[in-house]
Amino acid sequence: IYSCVLEKKKDKTPGEIAEEIVSAKSLGVAYLEENELDSAEAQFEKLIELAPQDASGYANLGVVYLRMGKNDIAENNLKKAVGLDPDDPDIRLNLAKAYELNNDKEASFEMLKKNEEIAPDHVKTLYSIAEKYEGENDAQSMAGWESYMRKIVDKVPRNIVARLYFIEALLRNGNGDEALKNLEESQQIFPELPTGATEYFDQAGKLLHKKQVKEALTPLLILHNCLKLTPDYH
Repeated sequence: IYSCVLEKKKDKTPGEIAEEIVSAKSLGVAYLEENELDSAEAQFEKLIELAPQDASGYANLGVVYLRMGKNDIAENNLKKAVGLDPDDPDIRLNLAKAYELNNDKEASFEMLKKNEEIAPDHVKTLYSIAEKYEGENDAQSMAGWESYMRKIVDKVPRNIVARLYFIEALLRNGNGDEALKNLEESQQIFPELPTGATEYFDQAGKLLHKKQVKEALTPLLILHNCLKLTPDYH
């Protein structure tokens, strides 16, 4: 079978092969966006056959298998992709996710930290690290969550999602003054609050002005949940 494939390639000009590569990549991405996973899988397998040194074939096939729940196969493909393109932060991020889904939390966290070294401005990586800290309740983890949410807000100051999680981290760590400052700045990012949300924004602000930091957490969380329902938040 392999020799037949080689013969077929020999019959095509470099231009024709290049067109097939572009077509397989484009169709694969389109099918992936539409979540037509079987069709995407076929296109990325074709891409790997045509361009075995192109990391995108293995990387995208890894994403397909992650969505299929075939996490072991996804991990293997993503490892191959990282080997071909070790500096692509998106590939490394997906490999970290594969490790996590395969219950290798240590490898997942190490990959995220390595990604941060390679691409310190990669916001998705910073957010993934922040989530690791958020899931723990000890003081060190809470400090780590606040630290990474601060980095994210510094890089994307007008992202309301990052801002609200940063405020929550500040409140949980007792940093009321900075939380109030960020809450007031968030109104500039999201000037028109949805019906019902203004009440909780005002409650949180009033409590923080009174230095009632712990009490301000509840209205802040309700405000966040109200905003999650809006198109602007998404």
